[in-house]
Amino acid sequence: MRNFLLFIFIICISYSYSQSIGFLGDFNGWGDDIDMTTSDNTIYTKTNYYLPAGGIKFREGNGWVGGKWPGGDDNYNVANAGFYDISLNTTTNTITLTSLSSGSNQNISLIGDFNTWGDTAMNTTDNITYTLDAISISAGNVKFRRDSGWECNWGDTATADGTADPNSGDNIVIGTTNTYDVSFNLSTLAYTFTVSTTASNNDTALNDLVDIHYNSSEKTLNVNIVSAPEKLAYRIYTVRGRLIRDGYFFEGMNKLSCDALSSGLYILNVADNASKERTIKKFIK
Repeated sequence: MRNFLLFIFIICISYSYSQSIGFLGDFNGWGDDIDMTTSDNTIYTKTNYYLPAGGIKFREGNGWVGGKWPGGDDNYNVANAGFYDISLNTTTNTITLTSLSSGSNQNISLIGDFNTWGDTAMNTTDNITYTLDAISISAGNVKFRRDSGWECNWGDTATADGTADPNSGDNIVIGTTNTYDVSFNLSTLAYTFTVSTTASNNDTALNDLVDIHYNSSEKTLNVNIVSAPEKLAYRIYTVRGRLIRDGYFFEGMNKLSCDALSSGLYILNVADNASKERTIKKFIK
């Protein structure tokens, strides 16, 4: 009976033990590990992952006490930037990077004071250049990051040279509240924040013509357009930058039902497409 219980104990240990193995390197400033997955505790994989040229290393337990691949002080050299299926065999100590002809969305987001440090997912058509169009960003700090985690993020020094730094302790500083078109290149790490082409230097004039009030009893947003030569386009965003409604306002009182909205802070973006003027209002449901 005792031998049987010992056998069961050994089996349980062998099935429950699983190494935590990941990789890090020049691409993320040697920060925290990018976790890999396994089904047999021997072969660990990460599929369709973009890596620039440079050194990487695999390790156990997000530290340097356990196993390391390659062993010693050597790193594995990624010769060419690209998308890879990555594999590590901990029995044979074999590292394999299989180059892919095309990649998938690498889940890049913008995060900062403007969205209370919650992720605003960026858009891409080639999985290299990521963009946000006409996004309202308040003065403050922002960063780019990958997979909604801090293992791979990019900031910039106070000099803000337009090239992001992997796992930088510095943020990117936005000096002025405005509506921006944002771009970030995963390959070159070049980034831009430019005032949106639909924004205007004369926003104050339109701002004076738009008056809003949230009616809590009716659950409506009342928007009074004092004067408008034609319809005004509007968009409503969450504080995280997600578009939830758009349409048009006309001169006079416009009432929008907010019954379907969750409680919280929202951003109303109103634009005169003819004059290119724009104003931003905030309201709380």
